[in-house]
Amino acid sequence: MKGFASRILEEAERILAESWRRLPAWMPLLWCVGVAIYFRPRYEPGLVFPLVFLGAGLLIILLKERACVTRCVGLAMILIAGGFLGARWDAHSRPSMPYLPRHAVELSGRICGISLMAPRAEGQAATRRLRLCHAVFHDWLNDGMAPLRRDLLIRLKPQDVTPLSSGQIVRVRAMLRPPPWPVYPGARDLQREAWFSGEAGRGYALGSVQPMVTERVLFNREGVATLREKVARRIVQHLSGQVGAIAQTILCGETGGLSRHTREIYAASGLAHLLAVAGLHLGLVMGFTLFLLRHALALWPRAALNWPCREIAFGAAWMVGTCYVLLTGAHLPALRSLGMATLIVIALMTGRQALSLRSWALVGMALLIARPSIALDVSFQMSFAAVLALITGYEKLRPLMRRLHYRRDVLAKMRTHLVMLTATSFFAGLATLPIVAAHFNVVQPWFILANIVAVPIAAIFIMPMGVMALLTMPFHLEAGFLQVMRYGISSINALAEWVTHFPIAQIAIPHAPAWAMLAYGVSLCFLCLIRSTWRLAALPGIAVVVVSPWLVTRPDIFVSSDAALIGVRRGQALYLTKPGFMQKGAAQKWVDDFSLKARAFDDLRHDPEMDCDGDLCLLNVAGRDVLFNFVGPHRASTTTRTAFCARSLIKINVAPARPLCREAGQMDRFHAWRDGATAIYMAVSPPRLVTDRSWRGARLWVPSNGGQGVPNLPLAPEE
Repeated sequence: MKGFASRILEEAERILAESWRRLPAWMPLLWCVGVAIYFRPRYEPGLVFPLVFLGAGLLIILLKERACVTRCVGLAMILIAGGFLGARWDAHSRPSMPYLPRHAVELSGRICGISLMAPRAEGQAATRRLRLCHAVFHDWLNDGMAPLRRDLLIRLKPQDVTPLSSGQIVRVRAMLRPPPWPVYPGARDLQREAWFSGEAGRGYALGSVQPMVTERVLFNREGVATLREKVARRIVQHLSGQVGAIAQTILCGETGGLSRHTREIYAASGLAHLLAVAGLHLGLVMGFTLFLLRHALALWPRAALNWPCREIAFGAAWMVGTCYVLLTGAHLPALRSLGMATLIVIALMTGRQALSLRSWALVGMALLIARPSIALDVSFQMSFAAVLALITGYEKLRPLMRRLHYRRDVLAKMRTHLVMLTATSFFAGLATLPIVAAHFNVVQPWFILANIVAVPIAAIFIMPMGVMALLTMPFHLEAGFLQVMRYGISSINALAEWVTHFPIAQIAIPHAPAWAMLAYGVSLCFLCLIRSTWRLAALPGIAVVVVSPWLVTRPDIFVSSDAALIGVRRGQALYLTKPGFMQKGAAQKWVDDFSLKARAFDDLRHDPEMDCDGDLCLLNVAGRDVLFNFVGPHRASTTTRTAFCARSLIKINVAPARPLCREAGQMDRFHAWRDGATAIYMAVSPPRLVTDRSWRGARLWVPSNGGQGVPNLPLAPEE
């Protein structure tokens, strides 16, 4: 046994010795493991686990001076403990969720941002949404309250054209609602996202907004938002429709004008990344600035002979890229790209290697330490998976690219660019494919073809002209550049529409389990960072992640968080009761996440396995009887009601405040109000009823039973 253990230790030492230059690249993954461990429990974890793990890691490093494996294990334990502690600190440093009035309320606050929202239906006008900071409610209950420490998002009425700008103090009457519950246990947690984003809730205005005070705007959060609004207005003056909305998205980060159709065709064709400012856009902006400035300085003899033109061009390109990231909202993918670009510029100016796994790991660790919760963000996962695949993939292609680079004929250069575009689309798309499938439940098989055509159009016609339009806007000379952008954007729109109509342009994928993303991250890092043939051991792990959506048991019955919507699964069909306005999103999410086809619940009334008396129905689901009460048992006879109650295993009572059966096993609106959405598994033995509260547990962002947040108690005179 000792000999076997020593051989394993020797093999591990050999693998680490072969890949020792890539060991720092494991640091972001290990930090993410610690973050995932913090978010996994159904209770708020304490400090015992991270402190014990941290102490054990330090002891291993201090006591084991010779073995590289044990040192790496100790360092891994320290990083996992660090990720856990960072996530816990990030969660506990957030302000608590405030109580939001359930009735119409008059409120005032400062505008921290204005965004344009897409119309809810075809033919309607676009509306504006305000982000209000330091909001105060003006009613008798909240009189004298301190300003909210979280922001409110208020959607204005379409006919409200009141001139507004960031920094203003406004007053408006609105209906508010807290972040919604997940639509089923294990679904996207909007309450957790709101907790870490500083959002208190959302609502819609009942009347026109009233400006009260306009404060002087400096170059801060409100100042950048004001500049973004001015740029968006100037773009709309020259470009209309969805072309203008896409130009606003690319140049100033305003995505509200994008219609649902535009988002769908870009997603179906694999071009959705063009609508999210990230590494591609920043690279094109900085590359065009570098190209323009270097050639301009080369044409000036004095500068070319006496000035450090290369360093000046790199510094100017970095400054333009930084301004572009700030203008577009400084979102996570753009910040990650800016961090990588900063390290690349420093490396090029100092004669070091421009792009490496160490720089990738350094940027990742900086973002994770600053905000550990981004490890759960889909944009973070996609960005770092794509960059990791690109770095390691181009390392393998370096001999081929070097041979193609030294050929000077035009055909060889065109071939080189085509190979680079194809390889970039292939590596980045293939690495992010499982992440896209897990988060969006869809796969686009034609993404490589679409990107080979779309990326050169963006590199030649869209981003360079966009940079020139931004630079010439202070002089009102942007019209010509925006018109050239129009042709490029229209070409990509036509391409996206064309690819969307290809066969199997979109393949629906069921909902992936919670462990899939962590397993995929470990497998991808093992495949890309291990240099020996042991890297092939990651392929079975990736294969398991790919097929994991089909390994998950699907619920047989869905109940929404307000018990107003019920879905019963029969095979690949989901029979839904008539959803209200608030339940349409939940119904669509059930259908999309589990690859089902929506059907009306009334279609089951013709099923021989369904027995109804009035609005009391007994249905056989997966071999067991379930009783549904839609209005009230008073419409059914006492004999039928007693028989149904005796036969049914689970009773679902949708009628409010009306008892159904005396037997146990009932679920009604009170249970949904207390525990959130419910998923019932009838095919397992015994049947399992999973509520959202039992799935998420008692965490900081999960409201208490029926709770809506901490009351906004007025301050006492002494306070």
